Amino acid sequence: MDSKSRLDLGARRILAATARLGPWVIFGPITGVMSGAAIRCFRRGRWGLGCFWLALNLFILLALPLTTTLLAARI
Repeated sequence: MDSKSRLDLGARRILAATARLGPWVIFGPITGVMSGAAIRCFRRGRWGLGCFWLALNLFILLALPLTTTLLAARI
């Protein structure tokens, strides 16, 4: 393996790691992990599990502000 091939392999690993971290950075530590899991499931053809992750993600995105509102109304 020549030095150019090793550089290409190193760059590919960095890009792959960046792509895996992208959803986490954009959506945050909870929903980003679930979005990343859904993307991986869809790429692997596991549509049912991918839809589950999306539904769970949507539930959390809706539940957090609703819970905060309900708690604030009681104060």
